[in-house]
Amino acid sequence: MDSVEIAIQNALKDIESGQVISIRAAATKWGVPKSTLYDRANGRTNRRVAQQPQQRLTPDQERFLTDWILEQSVHGCLPTHARVREMALRILQINGEREPLGRKWTEGFITRNPRVKNIIGQKSDSTFTRRSQPETLQGFFNNSTAIQSYYELLAEDIWNWMSMDLVA
Repeated sequence: MDSVEIAIQNALKDIESGQVISIRAAATKWGVPKSTLYDRANGRTNRRVAQQPQQRLTPDQERFLTDWILEQSVHGCLPTHARVREMALRILQINGEREPLGRKWTEGFITRNPRVKNIIGQKSDSTFTRRSQPETLQGFFNNSTAIQSYYELLAEDIWNWMSMDLVA
């Protein structure tokens, strides 16, 4: 929930609890538009919730896609716009939908999920990719094993560590 929505919810709580005497006072206190607060107090839903039935992916599916994008970025594989669109289509196909996505679907997805704005379509960091190659990682583990032997460290002396058996 964004900060404006939180402020609107707090203003509505103040109105319901009687902490403020009017919608105008609550709007001023919380810094939200009076007209928006008036509409919400009279049962109108926010735009995001109202438009959800028109969206192709459900909120849970969009959350899954967002998590997938964030996970890809952690591994240094920043997805392109086309790759995100392809993944969204796969999610839809699992649910039996075959209709294509709209031309500007990806832009709308990014607007609804701002956490991925700086990830989608960015170039991968070649240093991160280079450092995560098997040869580089093997060198790291070989060096770590040498240090462990030199200082005569036991397995129980090391925490948060993978054994070489798991990596090799």
